Amino acid sequence: EEYKKSKSRATAAKCLMVLGMYQDALELLLSIKKNDIDDKESWIQVLSDIGTCYLNGLKEFEKAMKYFKMALILAEDTDEEYLCIVRGELWGNILETLNVLNRKDELQTEIEEKLKIFDKCENKYRYNSYIFYSNYFLALNENDIKKAKEYLFIALNNFELRNETERIELLELSKDKEQDQYEVFKQMESLIRASVIWDI
Repeated sequence: EEYKKSKSRATAAKCLMVLGMYQDALELLLSIKKNDIDDKESWIQVLSDIGTCYLNGLKEFEKAMKYFKMALILAEDTDEEYLCIVRGELWGNILETLNVLNRKDELQTEIEEKLKIFDKCENKYRYNSYIFYSNYFLALNENDIKKAKEYLFIALNNFELRNETERIELLELSKDKEQDQYEVFKQMESLIRASVIWDI
């Protein structure tokens, strides 16, 4: 009886995704209809998870793009704060899918146009998930380690570090010193954690 509830199926699908059982997870997620879900955030999460199943499991990238875009459009439709949904993370899924599809020009345009919006906002958002996820994506896909470090530094400057000690550590790591730059990158990357409160 409990399994008939849409949220129970969504939760079960999450567990299956962790186990790499994307096909089974997808079947559960596709059985959930919008009218079955009481709140907007849960529906956005279902759409995003469907996209992830298509991206990581079935390798059907166009379908993944479709669901990631649906999730982001719905998430951006309001300024309301979400408990778990991160708009920049949803957008990051779109960037990753464009990269897998090798649509480099579209990927570059997507990043440039989105970031132009935030350039106009100046310092309105201190912890900006869009700037973080786009620059983290660029860092992970940059072959030049020095440029990768620069992207990661920008990303972490828009990320809520735990304390002043971590901020000082980041500044020190960002400096050009005679060190293994790949190791420095890993140390910078270790400052990233899952639980963050974003301004947007």
